[in-house]
Amino acid sequence: MASDTQPIQQQPIVASEKMLRRYANAAFILLKNGSWCDTLQIIGGQHRFIAISEAKEAGVNKFVSKPLFISDLKRTLTELINDSKNIDEENDCESFKGYKILLVEDNILNQEIANQILIDHGFEVTIAQNGLEAIDILKLNDPEKYNLILMDIQMPIMDGYEATRRIKKMKNKTIRNIPIVAMTANAFDEDIKESLEAGMVDHLSKPFEIKKLIEVLKNNLKQ
Repeated sequence: MASDTQPIQQQPIVASEKMLRRYANAAFILLKNGSWCDTLQIIGGQHRFIAISEAKEAGVNKFVSKPLFISDLKRTLTELINDSKNIDEENDCESFKGYKILLVEDNILNQEIANQILIDHGFEVTIAQNGLEAIDILKLNDPEKYNLILMDIQMPIMDGYEATRRIKKMKNKTIRNIPIVAMTANAFDEDIKESLEAGMVDHLSKPFEIKKLIEVLKNNLKQ
């Protein structure tokens, strides 16, 4: 979760502390101006330098300088993933070697993050850019190939709901029975209900916690 050092009304440290209380297991990235030693914060025309230690105490995990470059963001996200991976390994995180997942996601950055997490846990991953592409992939491959489908909801060409409904109507029973897990930024009861009504077996809110993702996959994987 990224926090800007120049929010309109809240100081970034205060904002980070509040978000940390709300999202206790989330990782926080502070977008900052200035050098690595100090962060220049401008609030109401007043200038204040924030020590990096102060931000860390508030719960900030990583720092990215502005202007923001995608390469810097990717590197920082990879570091966070690797940090989480090391914690998982210390806790003897289960390996899913041999399991195959169809990841249906149109956002490139989300693709890369989810793909790396899954690969790190032993999964073999195929990526589809939208629901229609996912259906084509299922038709062209062995029905037994995939153990689970991770399906984004909001996508161009064909969204996750429609793709799931079509998959559940396909002639091949094996494909119809592949568990489909929804991925969405919305976590309202009606969103979860619509996912289940479309034929999905579970629901993940984005940005998802790695621990939660693995838990959901473990509970729903087709053997």
